Amino acid sequence: MTTGDKVLLSYGLSKNETTVFLSLVDLGGAFAKDLIQKTKFHKNIVYENLYKLIEKGLVSEILLENKKYFYCESPQVIDEYVKKKTRGVSRI
Repeated sequence: MTTGDKVLLSYGLSKNETTVFLSLVDLGGAFAKDLIQKTKFHKNIVYENLYKLIEKGLVSEILLENKKYFYCESPQVIDEYVKKKTRGVSRI
């Protein structure tokens, strides 16, 4: 487990959310098929966790080439999420 994993887990992300998020960070944005390949997760697990991350405001999606493309929000948005989690607020 990396330091990044530990930090994200400590802020309430699940292990799968953490894996998907860090894979998305590593790829710099991706289509679901790229995340499926990188994480080795079933597509349902990838999509489920992407949508959980979207609900938390950490990931966004756009249509690119008629396919959903996912990307991480700006560091400021992630920083705001972390600040709210440390104050005990569950959602942004």
